[in-house]
Amino acid sequence: MSSDALYSTVDFSKKNHGKRAADKTSAGKEDDVTYATVKFGEAPSRQEQQAASSSTAGKEDDVTYAAVKFGEAPSLHQQQAASSSTADPTAGKAPPYRWAALFLAGLCALSVASIIFLTVYISNFRTKNLELQSQYSELEKNLTNISATVSNFRTKNLKLQSQYSELERNLTNISATVFTLEKNYSIISEKYSALDQYCPVTDTSSKERVCEACPQNWDLFNGKCYYFSTDRMNWTSSRDNCTSLGGHLVIIESDVEQRFLSDKALIITQGAYRYEEKSYWIGLTDAVTEGTWLWVDGTPLIGNVQAKFWVTRSDGKEPDDYNGEDPSGEDCAQLQPKRNSYETWFDSSCKNLYKRICETKALIFRCVSGSSQTALAMEMDSYESDHDYENVDIKQPPSSRAGAQHGESAAPVDSSDRPAASCGWAVWLLIALSCLLLAASLALGVLYFRLSESHSGLLGESSRLSESHSGLLGGYSRLNDTLSELQRNYSRLSESHSQLQRNYGRVQDENSDMKKKNAAVCVKSSTLDLQCPLKEGSSKERVCKACPVNWVESNGKCYYFSTDKMDWHSSRASCVSMGADLVIIESEEEQRFLLENIKREHLLEHSKSDDYWIGLTDAVTEGVWLWVDGTPLNDKAKFWYGNEPDDWKGGVDSSGEDCAHLAYWGDPLKDWLDGSCSMIQYTRICETMAVIIHI
Repeated sequence: MSSDALYSTVDFSKKNHGKRAADKTSAGKEDDVTYATVKFGEAPSRQEQQAASSSTAGKEDDVTYAAVKFGEAPSLHQQQAASSSTADPTAGKAPPYRWAALFLAGLCALSVASIIFLTVYISNFRTKNLELQSQYSELEKNLTNISATVSNFRTKNLKLQSQYSELERNLTNISATVFTLEKNYSIISEKYSALDQYCPVTDTSSKERVCEACPQNWDLFNGKCYYFSTDRMNWTSSRDNCTSLGGHLVIIESDVEQRFLSDKALIITQGAYRYEEKSYWIGLTDAVTEGTWLWVDGTPLIGNVQAKFWVTRSDGKEPDDYNGEDPSGEDCAQLQPKRNSYETWFDSSCKNLYKRICETKALIFRCVSGSSQTALAMEMDSYESDHDYENVDIKQPPSSRAGAQHGESAAPVDSSDRPAASCGWAVWLLIALSCLLLAASLALGVLYFRLSESHSGLLGESSRLSESHSGLLGGYSRLNDTLSELQRNYSRLSESHSQLQRNYGRVQDENSDMKKKNAAVCVKSSTLDLQCPLKEGSSKERVCKACPVNWVESNGKCYYFSTDKMDWHSSRASCVSMGADLVIIESEEEQRFLLENIKREHLLEHSKSDDYWIGLTDAVTEGVWLWVDGTPLNDKAKFWYGNEPDDWKGGVDSSGEDCAHLAYWGDPLKDWLDGSCSMIQYTRICETMAVIIHI
């Protein structure tokens, strides 16, 4: 060993571990460690070292070793501090690459955390994006379905509106038709209101009408017309007055008729006190033969034992032919109404002045006339969305903290193995990794922003589709309400249409019936216009001059041309029984009318017709020709044939010819002849006044 080598004595104190030792070292509190001062000289050469070692070989006892005291080994930081304090003049300063390494390590950790976060977030975002795309596709499908449904509803709505308009037009047309039919029905009903009044339907199966018309102020009962007068006359004048009215004094033929007349007279004379005001002449007399009571038509009373209604008094029974007032007795019958309708007849003097009851047959017409739901169901397919849409909520995971704690142990640095070079390599590696991570972060950021924009667009489109969906649902609801309202209106219109169709059919049937009735009435329209012309100055009121069946009307008179033959007296009695008398010819016009009807009756042109009795006779005074009403023959209305009348007595009747008859000889103004009243039988012409009816 060289003498210049000086060795220091080193005293190692107790080893300190952990942070506390480091802190003490850094604080300069090193009480337990004493370091020797070491002086370094020039190192001996290898030869000198070998010589020294050889010289000292075998002399180990002479070597003195310094006393070494072992304490605790110093920590890494203490060693570095000691090393730096002894070896590096820049002791106490950190190397410049250390902070860069720490920064790069933190940046790497942050980049890794960011990459992990972005990877998880993008994965989650892509999942939600796929869900949004699926929902978008579903919304588009729903939109297509709803659009198709709305289009279908619009088509149905247009169809319903078209049907509604068609129904309204049909309703208008049917209403106009019904109005026209009702108007026509009203006109027909108004025009022929007298038809139902005077001509009720008697047989509902055949629709036969029997018209029984009476003159004004006459009462209809059982096919006869009765006139209760208010003025008073004797019996003969009463009979003639009834005849002039186209009737005769009443002939009572049944207890029903008797009761009607008695009750009617009782009602009329109610309140009257005088005997004359309560009595009515009837057509019964025994003036020809005392005790033989005959009706004005020649029918004997005894022939109808069921129609005798004489009054029974306490002192006797009517008729009693009392002659206390009239020496000629009581030869005419009167009706005096009492509570007992079947005992009202009295005989009385024909000269007394009483009221009268006239009778004639009702005017009869017979007329026979013959007799004669659309549902719409519509089905609606309602659409309801089964999708619930919710906002996409992207939640970021909580950020994590990364970084090394201060004071953590680092890898030990070997100060002897070129630490600057190894740390530089690590720094460059960290820089490259950081750049790569930064590029990845930028790429992920760009991708994130693009996905965010796509996500925002999808959210906007989803919101728009949701609004469109809501609008379509609202429109669908409105269309559904409109469709329901149209269906209700359609149902109401269908019901109205069906009702109008039924009413139209009913009115058509009624109109058909009315047309048939009108046709049946129009068959007799010429007779109606002839016999019932409109009253002068009136557009509705008619004055009917009606005649019985088989009679012919002319100028307010009715004429009957018989087919059977009788003598003159029987012919007159027959006419009287019909409420008429033999014809009285008062003018050339009437003469021509009678001859024209005779010609038509016998289809004659130039040949002679049958003879007809007329109401002209000179039986009272020969040569003085009188009509049956006592009127003398008018010189201006004489239509004798040739040298007639000649009162020829060389024929069948030696008493002469006292009754006139007529026949067609070619000249209508020269057709009268005289003939035997009792020995010759001819047909006859009866005449009576037409029944005047105001309708």
